[in-house]
Amino acid sequence: MWALPRLLSMFISLLQAGLVLVLAGLEYLSGYKAGVMQHLYFNKVHYTNTLYRPGLMVWHVAILLVVSAGVYAFVSRKSTIPRLARWWYAGLTVASAAVFILPFFRAYNGYAYMLMGAQICVALEWTRTMLVYAMKKQR
Repeated sequence: MWALPRLLSMFISLLQAGLVLVLAGLEYLSGYKAGVMQHLYFNKVHYTNTLYRPGLMVWHVAILLVVSAGVYAFVSRKSTIPRLARWWYAGLTVASAAVFILPFFRAYNGYAYMLMGAQICVALEWTRTMLVYAMKKQR
């Protein structure tokens, strides 16, 4: 019973790290491989004109921050999650919001995939936080 939350937490951490490494690798390869660059650029244009339009970006960030604040407040109120994990969760949420807001990231060819990756990382962190909280509460 004690090992299950740790295994789930490590598995989710590995998924997040793998996702970030794949995104970094794609961005690196886009400078050397024309096919990768064309694919990333095409999808960047497609997604920034459909799913990630400037008007919808505000909603993406608002939903991200509201749900993250709700999960953080719920978990912090019970204080069964370690302080370091709560700071990690808050830092990941701020970093994900920065990917959406800062114009620095828009220059990358894999910008659309970065946005998707940020949303997936935050969703995985929500899942980890709630699962670990639920398992610690059962003890």
